[in-house]
Amino acid sequence: MTKPRALEKDLTHEVGDDAAYLAIIDLGSYEKDLPDWDYRKLTKKLAADVSAGRVFAWGCCEGPVQVRLSRSAPSKTLVKERHTFLTSTLVVTGPLCLVGYTSITMCAQFEDQQFPQRGDLLFSLPPGRYAVTVSRLFAHEDGEQFPEGELPEGDAYVVSFEPTDAPFVKVSHVAWAPSP
Repeated sequence: MTKPRALEKDLTHEVGDDAAYLAIIDLGSYEKDLPDWDYRKLTKKLAADVSAGRVFAWGCCEGPVQVRLSRSAPSKTLVKERHTFLTSTLVVTGPLCLVGYTSITMCAQFEDQQFPQRGDLLFSLPPGRYAVTVSRLFAHEDGEQFPEGELPEGDAYVVSFEPTDAPFVKVSHVAWAPSP
């Protein structure tokens, strides 16, 4: 495995054209294998992992999209410009990986496949519990394959990590993603 990039200052990364999910996975706690998966089973697994703080996942449209990762709270400008946002709790126990749908499915299906996959971003934060907020900077109907207009130049999503002691929130689906 390559050395993770420390999230000391903002990192940007372009994620491929996978419609369905983007996720930040804690490689220290996430169990990747899900043989014989289908979309419903994978969605249920991801929702359980979001509820337990092992993954932060959200639905996305076809891209590619640029994702900015930040240790700063969303700025006032970002709060005014975003179309919507989502917050959850993530427990960091090891390296983190920003992944798309293809990476998740390849690692779920094949035992010999590991994160990071080609096109994933491996990064690190100090161990601990984080409130993670993703701000979406474009209009997109939940679960739809395409955005409601053009994707923005530059950041499509900004993901902010802030230390927290907030409790976990149980979720039954992956927000903004197609229904199983």
